[in-house]
Amino acid sequence: MSNGCLERSVLTVPKAWLGALYGGAGDVSIHEKGGHYSIEINKGPKMMTDKKTAYLFFTGKGGVGKTSLACATAVAMADAGKVVLLVSTDPASNLKDVLESEVNEHITQTKGIAGLFAVNINPEDAAEAYRTRVTQPLEGIASKEAIKKIREDLSGACTTEIASFDEFSRFVSGETEGTKFDVIIFDTAPTGHTLRLLELPAAWSSFTEENPDGASCLGPTAALKSGKERYHTVVDRLRDASLTSFYIVARADKASLKEASRTSNELNELGMRHQLLYINGVFKAMDRNDLLAQKMEVMGNEQLHAIPDNLKSLPLKTFPLLPYNVLGIEKLRSLFNSELQKSISEQNVLPSETSRQVLDGIDQLVDELCQNQQNGLIMTMGKGGVGKTIAASAIAVLLAKKGFEVLLTTTDPAAHIQDFMEQLGELPATLTVERIDPKVETQRYTEKIVEHKGQGQSEEAKN
Repeated sequence: MSNGCLERSVLTVPKAWLGALYGGAGDVSIHEKGGHYSIEINKGPKMMTDKKTAYLFFTGKGGVGKTSLACATAVAMADAGKVVLLVSTDPASNLKDVLESEVNEHITQTKGIAGLFAVNINPEDAAEAYRTRVTQPLEGIASKEAIKKIREDLSGACTTEIASFDEFSRFVSGETEGTKFDVIIFDTAPTGHTLRLLELPAAWSSFTEENPDGASCLGPTAALKSGKERYHTVVDRLRDASLTSFYIVARADKASLKEASRTSNELNELGMRHQLLYINGVFKAMDRNDLLAQKMEVMGNEQLHAIPDNLKSLPLKTFPLLPYNVLGIEKLRSLFNSELQKSISEQNVLPSETSRQVLDGIDQLVDELCQNQQNGLIMTMGKGGVGKTIAASAIAVLLAKKGFEVLLTTTDPAAHIQDFMEQLGELPATLTVERIDPKVETQRYTEKIVEHKGQGQSEEAKN
């Protein structure tokens, strides 16, 4: 809603940027005073929120059921008369499949529910849109080679990360246009990526204060100051327990609960303390004569009784493992309705013959991988929760046992490899396990850039 006011920001930037990036732009004014140049950007109507919006974040290890529970919560709230926006920050989002409704980068009403809307934040699309905004004004001014070089400079992870963050932050800061939402629910990427996203508001706010004349992956630091007020707003709202809740989703297994524990601690360090624990996919044996099923139930119950200490104080809700895929509005409603679960189960569970197909083991795969091969690169990839880490770990161990020198590493911020390795006891002598820590590598890169920038300057100038 607009009250006729316009939001304005004044940015101080190098003169060379002005003509190239903003010359002729109708919504930008260029000013000169005492040899200093600045631009004034008219951002258009500012949304003035007159009521509080609740923000719910669903986070957890890949494959634990974050999307199902986020969607089920959104449906339940919309059924109760709330106007709800469901936002996915997961690059591998499957909201479209779960809701059985069109979901894209624009806010779209969900088919069959008047009060439910959904949108995907695609990091690559957000980064590409940013690169286009930067280079379009240069067409006809700069050479094709120069524009290509600029696009290459803006193709790194930093640009992708902050462009995605910028899309995310506008939903929290209340700058979305159109429908007023009572509740905004975030279906997030796996834990490590989500924690990084939640760290960014404070990180970028501090960066603009500490480096007023420096540079960032988006250009001059001064250009980031237009979002400074937004960053502070986002930080305040994420830390406000009356506005924001974090639903930590896990399974009844050691690795999942260990990550949930770590997530809770890191959220607390960020000042985001209003947390709830959802344990999904709790197995109950239906046939008391099935010894394997009974053993699985016992193992799950043991994990439920061994919840890490820091999670025991959180409000806890468990959800059963269902014998059907939770796709579509009716099945989403069933997550909070045991009678509906029973009805759908009876309709979906049909007698089936046990498959007699015998699949090759992973040992045969390893034999094929190293056949006539002395070195190489093996990458495991796929959707969250499908078993990438355990597959990579198993392949690495089997190759090492064959005498190959093997380096096993991960780019996953959550770093689950060590959890699996610890279960093996003694590892082959030819196996090395490492981790690429995004935080450490970012710090190293920052120090390298600062050192390079400061070459030839006095200590006073560097500081």
